[in-house]
Amino acid sequence: MPPKALILAGGFGSRLRPLTFSKPKPLVELLNKPMLLHQLEAISKLGVKKIVLAVSNFGETLQTFIKQFNQQNGTVEVIVSKEDYPLGTAGPIKLAEKHLKGDDPIFIVNSDIICEFPLKELLDFHIKKQSTVTILGFKVENPSRYGVIIPDKEGLVQRFVEKPQTFVGNLINTGVVVVNPRLLELIPENKFCSLEREIYPKLVGQQCIYCFQKGSFWIDLGIPADYILGAQLYMNYLRNTNKDERNETLNKLQQKFLKSNIIENETIEKETQQQQQQSNSKIIGNVIVPQKENSFKIGKGCILGPNVVLGSNVTIGEGCRIFNSTILENVTIGNHTLIEGSVVGWKSKIGNWVQIRNNSVLGLDVTVRDNCILNSVSICPNKSINTSIWEKTVIL
Repeated sequence: MPPKALILAGGFGSRLRPLTFSKPKPLVELLNKPMLLHQLEAISKLGVKKIVLAVSNFGETLQTFIKQFNQQNGTVEVIVSKEDYPLGTAGPIKLAEKHLKGDDPIFIVNSDIICEFPLKELLDFHIKKQSTVTILGFKVENPSRYGVIIPDKEGLVQRFVEKPQTFVGNLINTGVVVVNPRLLELIPENKFCSLEREIYPKLVGQQCIYCFQKGSFWIDLGIPADYILGAQLYMNYLRNTNKDERNETLNKLQQKFLKSNIIENETIEKETQQQQQQSNSKIIGNVIVPQKENSFKIGKGCILGPNVVLGSNVTIGEGCRIFNSTILENVTIGNHTLIEGSVVGWKSKIGNWVQIRNNSVLGLDVTVRDNCILNSVSICPNKSINTSIWEKTVIL
């Protein structure tokens, strides 16, 4: 029988505000596709037939998404398990026990991460080691934000240190694990329980928890700066993987790279980019747009890239410079505007000669008037900005 899977999506997305004021965090787009959909598709590749989505809030937007996904995917079913009060990272697994019972392994994935998802290799390692829990590990520069894993040379975990304040290692728990159903017996019912602080340390003592390392990139998308970096890492991954695989991935994303005409880069598709040529715009490095023709407009004399994502129905005026940024769908940008290292939310309207810089994040339907400069600013939905803001702040 194929494995089962559970995606932990119980957070409120407060760290990714103001985007999550308008959409549940799992449905915020990464490369123009909801974060959750990246994970559902990665899990589905293994032949998983049942995926449990563990949530704390099951609003209409998420209900509609799940209904559409189930209608469009006849081979896999998403089942929602809703907690009525916080249960930590282990409690939701116990709550969904009736959907996970059996002898088959269970994948457990945090909803706000992106990586290569080497799930087949992870599962093979798990079975080979006859492990109760096998964690996908990844080495990072700043491990203090995460749970650090200290394994031996065979991958057997010797110690866990959750969010260490002094350096003990840089191999972290990525939030992607595969477990045996036996794990369900260790989790108390209807109680807040942490995998990392309560369950995993017990398994270390029993010598039945392993760590498997593989992957060229991983990132937690929970904060705006990491969301921006995550888009860059994912685009680089798509560029660098073999041609057949990345064509398949891009087709599923329904995205394409614009052809670079400044820096020589191998391109994924050999489209003529007539629109680009007509507008005399220039593309540097990775710039991703929807596959659908005429779903975006770029004015004359623009320079886009590297690391730009344009959503559908985006209109960019003349002479704009955009790099290291995501422009979500239905955004209008005026002439001679600079956007750097930022996210512009759905339906926003940006004026002429505007600068948006340094991890600024605009929520839904924000209006920025001509000549404004925004530096490290988070702006809540439906606001109108008429003056420059130079210091890091939140506009409520």
